[in-house]
Amino acid sequence: MDLDWTLVELIANIKKKLNIPEDSERRLRKLNGNVLFYEEDLPLLLRNLEFAEGGKRLRLERGKTPQFGNLAIRIRNQSKLKKEKDTENLDIIGFPTETLQEM
Repeated sequence: MDLDWTLVELIANIKKKLNIPEDSERRLRKLNGNVLFYEEDLPLLLRNLEFAEGGKRLRLERGKTPQFGNLAIRIRNQSKLKKEKDTENLDIIGFPTETLQEM
């Protein structure tokens, strides 16, 4: 890792190391505080995001990187009535002005 990398470059290098396809949608989460990086953070240098001070615990997740102000929502289906083809978890990126019904 180089402190002069941007978040985009960090994500690309992590994908390369883990043999994840480059076109695969992945987002980066800070585990301290459980906070997602937003699209507006992607061009910032790691040095400016305080990566030099003691390091960061990160997780690369499946899903689209949210824009600033959007909400990442995970819906967990634990119903006994769900069908086999139904997914157990569903990740949705929504705007703060949207209701659940609109998503």
